[in-house]
Amino acid sequence: MKELKHLTRYLAVIGGIFWAALVLTGCQSGPVFADFTETGATAGTSDGKGVVAPTPYSRPKQNQSDILFIGDVITINFNSGETQPLPAHSEAIKDDGRITPPYVGSIVAKGKSPGELQDELQKLYNVFYKNMTVTVSSKERYYTVLGEVKAASPKPYLGTTTILDAISAAGDFTEFAKKTQIRINHPNGKTETIDYFKAIEDPKQNVPIYPGDTIIVPRRLF
Repeated sequence: MKELKHLTRYLAVIGGIFWAALVLTGCQSGPVFADFTETGATAGTSDGKGVVAPTPYSRPKQNQSDILFIGDVITINFNSGETQPLPAHSEAIKDDGRITPPYVGSIVAKGKSPGELQDELQKLYNVFYKNMTVTVSSKERYYTVLGEVKAASPKPYLGTTTILDAISAAGDFTEFAKKTQIRINHPNGKTETIDYFKAIEDPKQNVPIYPGDTIIVPRRLF
């Protein structure tokens, strides 16, 4: 009789443990992992239902210093073995972003790399010259900062540059600088005047600087 009672209690305890395990399993919401930042191909966006759609891997942006801008001087060479079917063509990119090489008309150069422009020209000239190789090069690019700055000189154009960037690259202003009348002379003959303080407050006033631009910081009277 005692053995029966012990067996009954043992079965009751086992049943209770089993029942508790079932309840806990049903309430568990799943494992929780430490927070981490998704990058590259593992990143994604949620649809609101817990399903994450993968975000396509995006290639890094092209180096800005390789991009052609207004005012850049482009040189196009034409070669076919030991002969030169056409004379070399040099031209500055116009205000509309275009150049006009011989025979192929006006094409957009601004915003492309020299390699991309070269590939495009090669395809265009293949229509006229079957065995001619087209090569494109651009001169080293500079803008110049003059006047009341601490390091007035030509500066290499290394990519997207604003008036604030250019002043900083020139060592900042001297104590005599007239900061409200900064003049920018563009290669096409156009001129604009910038107020340094407005450029700090308003991004639209922080205008871009292009190769060939000359920035002049005048001296104040008092």
